[in-house]
Amino acid sequence: MRKKILFLASLAVITAACSKSDSGEDNQNPAQVVQQEGAFSAEVEAAFKDPNKNIRNIQVGDYVPYKIKITDEGAGENVSYSLFPVKEVDDKHQTKGLDFELYVDDENGRKIQIGEDYVTFSAKGEHVFYIKPVQPGTFILPFKFQKLVNGKVFGNLLPVNINFNAVKITAYTTGGRFRWVWEGYFPPQQFSDNERLYKFKIEDGGNAKDIYLSSPNVTQVYTAKYEGVQTSQAEFKEGEEFIFAERRTKRYGMPDFNTNVIEEIRITQKPANQEEYEIVYYNVNIEKRD
Repeated sequence: MRKKILFLASLAVITAACSKSDSGEDNQNPAQVVQQEGAFSAEVEAAFKDPNKNIRNIQVGDYVPYKIKITDEGAGENVSYSLFPVKEVDDKHQTKGLDFELYVDDENGRKIQIGEDYVTFSAKGEHVFYIKPVQPGTFILPFKFQKLVNGKVFGNLLPVNINFNAVKITAYTTGGRFRWVWEGYFPPQQFSDNERLYKFKIEDGGNAKDIYLSSPNVTQVYTAKYEGVQTSQAEFKEGEEFIFAERRTKRYGMPDFNTNVIEEIRITQKPANQEEYEIVYYNVNIEKRD
């Protein structure tokens, strides 16, 4: 099935929508605050603290941080607030548990998975929660925000929309013999020449609209940096294998494997008649397969 062209680089929330424009840039497009007059409102935005993480380079398994700011003119006793996901369609990764999980921090800063179908906040002010994608794709996540007084819903439900892309990166190294050699005089001795290969692939999801790295109208190139050495720029295609380091060979033994992370994989997208768009994945783990 041909994937429909779509760029989703960031999030849309109650108070701010962040998306990729036609020119390929990230735009902060303020949207109208959804607020019940005289009552309460909420703002949600991405809250990355790790300098190597941002809305462009989310991977499966990441804890994507969001800050919610709750204001309430009528807050009193026995008041709480909740945020719950709403599934509207099947192809936008909206199923909690199957597509994503929700987390909060406990008092010790450890991530605690939310078993309920909603996140609860006990007071107004600023709070942090996390969305963990468990499969790759373009996530269009509608939420509803509500206020409860004495456990009962108060006022209207407020819409919140969170959008992002998540990819799955598989990187591995494998080593083995690639030929036998004979050395010396009678009797000659047999030795093996051995090699180590370094490969990766990136998947952006299996749905028709999951095209973060597979839009048919975008040319893509990549470079990778491993142990301080950068590869030459080469064509990149989603779902196919590429090298993150040159093949290494060794006689009488296997080439060493000492560093188990790729420093960076840099993908440059070149849409027709638009500015380039760069995505950088840092510190990608490598699986040793031999």
